[in-house]
Amino acid sequence: MQPALPPEAAVGPPKRNLSETVWTKLDRKATAIAEFTMRQYRKKRSTWVLGAVGALLVCIVLLFYIDAMAEGSNLPDWIADNDGDGLIDEDPSEWDGS
Repeated sequence: MQPALPPEAAVGPPKRNLSETVWTKLDRKATAIAEFTMRQYRKKRSTWVLGAVGALLVCIVLLFYIDAMAEGSNLPDWIADNDGDGLIDEDPSEWDGS
């Protein structure tokens, strides 16, 4: 005959307190990284300047890209969509691939 388990002893892994779960540990780590980053930003004005210059450069590149896409492509007359599939046929020969 097997001994009876006391009612307070549960089968399975022990229950964890919510302050000890993996997610709360990750949350603490992410918060610590964010606090460290914000502390560095408050202390160093040059960090903000570098961030602003980087954002400005990204915006300039984005503006050039938007301008090029709005202008369209300047393709020679012999380049066309010969088979109607929406792709440009860069080879003007009549070879059909068979």
